Amino acid sequence: MFLPGFFRAAWPGPFAGWPLVLAALNLAIAGCATLGARPALSPPEISTTLAQLKDQRDRVTSFYSMGTVMLKRWVVESEQANILVVGTKDPFRLKVEVTHPWGGPILHVLLEGDRLRAFSFQESTLYTGPATQEALGVFLPSPPDLPSIWSVLRGYPPLPERGSIAAGPGPRIVWTGEGGDPLETLELLPESLAPARVLFHGSGLEVSFEDMQEKEGVLYAGEVRLKPGNGGQVVIHNQRMVFNTDIPEKVFRLRIPDTHHEVYL
Repeated sequence: MFLPGFFRAAWPGPFAGWPLVLAALNLAIAGCATLGARPALSPPEISTTLAQLKDQRDRVTSFYSMGTVMLKRWVVESEQANILVVGTKDPFRLKVEVTHPWGGPILHVLLEGDRLRAFSFQESTLYTGPATQEALGVFLPSPPDLPSIWSVLRGYPPLPERGSIAAGPGPRIVWTGEGGDPLETLELLPESLAPARVLFHGSGLEVSFEDMQEKEGVLYAGEVRLKPGNGGQVVIHNQRMVFNTDIPEKVFRLRIPDTHHEVYL
């Protein structure tokens, strides 16, 4: 049986205990650097990777995906549902619909511009608030900004919009803030140098992009894993992806029953 909120059952909260998690992840990354013989990326390799990230970002103006989402807690406990994600870049809109395998709705989340609205059918509750990492983190692990959220849900690593760029240990690129603290780390596959995993240092969220596929020049992951780091994870399997198509306006309407509760995030 799916728990209320579905995603929220995977971890105690969007940021609970994450300073310890972040420290552990940083140690893990440092340790992984010794496993591979691949040296740090050269300036030309960094430039090529950044150009690829920008190219993929600019190739997609709208998309929709259908597949399954699995909520994993520890080793054996898991729950699975169907998921539909629809997005347009201009205007910025993202809608996520999670339904039972037999078709009943569980959760609809809508981002429009800088606003978030979400309806939990299990709780008969409408959630509203700003489209921030904290608000979206009530429902699923969230990157720190809207462009990154868009990119992750469309199945490809985001190109950070701020920070200084440097080569990390092994095939990694690190974006740092003004004080030199890391903001985001992109890990590449050692042989192909294809983007494979992103760590958002502020929250400790790790996103892996696996089973990379190509459709009409657009690269996307067949499987996206979001790991907040406390033993749970959300795994999205993209079984069908359609890019750069017209999305009807009615798709971005929330189906809200007349009788419901409201909560401001």
